[in-house]
Amino acid sequence: MPWSDVLMLALVGAGFLGAVLLVLSDFLTLFEVQTAAGVTVPDGSIKGHENHSFAMVLLGVAALPMAYGATAGGSRPAMTGLAALGLIAIVVALAFDLPDATGTNTLARTFESATGHPKLGFYVETLGAVLLLVSGAGRLILTAPARERRPRERPAIGP
Repeated sequence: MPWSDVLMLALVGAGFLGAVLLVLSDFLTLFEVQTAAGVTVPDGSIKGHENHSFAMVLLGVAALPMAYGATAGGSRPAMTGLAALGLIAIVVALAFDLPDATGTNTLARTFESATGHPKLGFYVETLGAVLLLVSGAGRLILTAPARERRPRERPAIGP
């Protein structure tokens, strides 16, 4: 089996796995807010869907038909959509969830000396988002139409 076929299979798997991980991440603990003594504050364990209103579930569910279309039909628009959904998920994870998970935007403000700590849900959503982006972009690159090379023109010799 040529390396390009193996790579394409890995990218196909990454697309489906990334979509499933995004859905799963919304039901895992995204972050915890703890006091300086290491005690989790009341209501300080936040699941993904509590922080971003099921955004990752929506992105993951939307990515499944894109992954299928990119695989079954070789659809380049589906590959582009897969990469775009991965990029959106990365933005949600890094621009919205990361500040909350590190304590700059969380219950940590309410409790003196409290800090936020990312948990499994944050890492699962980030991995899922990266897998979608890599799957879509990688497949776009591997299936790009071959460009025809134009012969170089030789300069005219003479008057």
